Amino acid sequence: MSGTRIISAANLADGRKAVSYSSRMIKRYIRWLEKQASPEILDIGPVCDVTINFFLPRVRRIHINDMFQWMHKNGSDKSLTQELNYQPNSFDAVHLWDCIDHIQDSTAPALVQAVHSILKPGGSLLITANEELFQSWPLNSFAVLEECQMVLRPQPHIDLPFSHWKNRDIIHLMKSFTLKDSFVYTCGIREFLFRLE
Repeated sequence: MSGTRIISAANLADGRKAVSYSSRMIKRYIRWLEKQASPEILDIGPVCDVTINFFLPRVRRIHINDMFQWMHKNGSDKSLTQELNYQPNSFDAVHLWDCIDHIQDSTAPALVQAVHSILKPGGSLLITANEELFQSWPLNSFAVLEECQMVLRPQPHIDLPFSHWKNRDIIHLMKSFTLKDSFVYTCGIREFLFRLE
């Protein structure tokens, strides 16, 4: 397990500009993904066509679950795991884009259990989370561009509560997984890579 490293962002945001940074985590994750035989991945969070197009050439199939729209429509994160009603061991990797920031403490263990069930042994779980400074910002989608450049795109039409999780709380929540790496960027984004071993 590697320790958390603080990485400088490409540019810092003031709340009105888009956040952009080069993701070392995505680079590492892509190297792992490209070694998998015909991987299937599940992408959870705000749907972003740019991100889908980034991953499509690297996988056999990508499944999309816009959990944010579901929570926005239902006004709650209650029963959100019903949206993850997939067969056990279905996916080589699961992406949780900013989901941790918008679920309550009481709901989080059920989400982790659902992800644990649908991820294949040896599979990867990629998590992005925001620091508290994002609390007053609109919700964002993560756009992954070529060269693993990440750009946050505001989604002001989706209104969800913000729940800040400290790094140690995220790691504890994911205790059924092995932490492989984590990065903290000066723009306030955190990335975690877990493996189901």
